[in-house]
Amino acid sequence: MALAIGALVDAATVLPIAPPRSLWWQFADRANGGNFNEEIGWPEFVQTIASIRDSLPVEERSRLGILAGDSG
Repeated sequence: MALAIGALVDAATVLPIAPPRSLWWQFADRANGGNFNEEIGWPEFVQTIASIRDSLPVEERSRLGILAGDSG
């Protein structure tokens, strides 16, 4: 039982599962070096990039490269 509780607390601290900007989110974000902000919004970001790629002519898509980075 104690192991399960410990696993839940650990998961809640290292995974961004709390609602963004909630008290628990802020605690977990500080515990992880303040990088949880880099883990939200990816599905929307990827969809935006994909729609831009898909709008290009086929011959341009064959030479397309995508360079991405983070604040780290």
